[in-house]
Amino acid sequence: MDQAHDFIVKEIDLQTDLNKFPTNETIEGAYNEKKVPDTINHEEVQKLRDNRIKSLFKQYFQGNSPTSLKDNEIEL
Repeated sequence: MDQAHDFIVKEIDLQTDLNKFPTNETIEGAYNEKKVPDTINHEEVQKLRDNRIKSLFKQYFQGNSPTSLKDNEIEL
């Protein structure tokens, strides 16, 4: 479980470069999904990654001028 948590923090939560987020394959190879709670299975981690990418994109795109850009309008 620590391995999954460390991966999420290091590779997703602290990432600030939109080009360096882990791929689905990297996420699936990072830890054994069967040894962690369902809340951090590979699919959930992929959702966390995608949400973080959208958040950073909006932050970089909008800067100090908020727009009405919605998450579903951002294509990954």
